[in-house]
Parts: sequence; structure tokens; C-alpha cells
Amino acid sequence: MSYQIIMLLLVPIQFITGILLWDVQRYSATVEFFGGVRVVDTVHVLIFIVFAAFIFIHPYLATLGRTPTAHIKAMFTGYEEIEDETPITSEGGTQHPVKEPQIDNRMTAGVGQEAPDSPGSCSVPRIRILCFFMSA
Repeated sequence: MSYQIIMLLLVPIQFITGILLWDVQRYSATVEFFGGVRVVDTVHVLIFIVFAAFIFIHPYLATLGRTPTAHIKAMFTGYEEIEDETPITSEGGTQHPVKEPQIDNRMTAGVGQEAPDSPGSCSVPRIRILCFFMSA
């Protein structure tokens, strides 16, 4: 969601304010319409701060998986390891599962193909938007 906000809202605003600040005399009527140079400049600088924060926060959030490289590995391979939760016994202790970690391969199914563990090709939320565009 943040990527769409940045690309569809903030980038055009940044571009327009940059053009307005590039030649203030030429676009003086438009600059005055938006509240003057101070307002246009403030909006331009605040959007820059958001972009700079996004550049640092985005890679940090990608490292918050089970291991620091788990999400990054999943981006390249298309698979994500899913571990079962450890069940709690009636004595209050925990049982450790003996199973191997499962592989989530829903992302590898193509738009027209059915993912192995889903009832239909468009039931996986991540590819549902692709199904919408491909069906048109």
C-alpha cells in the first residue's frame, strides 16, 4: 500500500513542485495559487524527507523475518519456509515438532495455474490482483 501511495500520489506532487520551484518567475501565478514559494517549497522538502525515510525503512523491514535474510531469499526464490507453531502440552511444557519446515509455494503458481494448496488460482491474495487484470 505504501508503494502505491508513493508512486501514484507523492511522486507526481514532488515532480510538480520541483518544476514550479525550478522557474518561479515563469510559474509565478501557479505558485501563488498554491500559497506561495514557502508552501510549495515546504511540500517539496517534506516529500523528500518521506522518500529518504522510505529508502532506509524499506530494507530494514525486509530483514524482520524469521532470519534477517528470510524475506529477501523468498523474493529471489519464490518460496518461503513456514514453520509450524510449537504446541503447548497439558503439563505446561512445549512439544517440539519433528516435521521438516514446509515450503510455501503459492507464489510460484502462474496466473492461469492452480496453486497446490489453494482451492482456486485466484484464492491466493498476492496473485488475486494479477487474476483481475489477466481476466479482462
